[in-house]
Amino acid sequence: DEDIFIDIFVLSSRAQIQAIKDEYEKLYSHSVQKAIEKETSGNFEKMLVALLHEPHHYLARRLNKAFKGFGTDEEAVKRILAGQNKDEVLKIAECYFSSYGKTLGQVVHSELSGDFRRVVSKWVMNHPIL
Repeated sequence: DEDIFIDIFVLSSRAQIQAIKDEYEKLYSHSVQKAIEKETSGNFEKMLVALLHEPHHYLARRLNKAFKGFGTDEEAVKRILAGQNKDEVLKIAECYFSSYGKTLGQVVHSELSGDFRRVVSKWVMNHPIL
């Protein structure tokens, strides 16, 4: 029931959500994310999945998805990075590196081109980890 998901995830703190995730997996032998993906769809599903994850890890995951496959989803890259200040970009880049083993700067350089690559590179390249 969608109202249950809303009540649980919107009214809970990050620590409470983590505890719920852990207990759910113990009880049902599968993740809350799998339950959400089975029971919901579209933007509602995306929003609930986003609430399951620490924000910087979620954004790193979304960037990875934007860079994968044939052609880069430049709109997603813009949405994710343009709304962040430098400290937030650094945290996203650290999460990206820890999850995927590549710096955000490396991926930007290999996946983007032209003026867009120049702008994004300058935005993310001000820190050694990037």
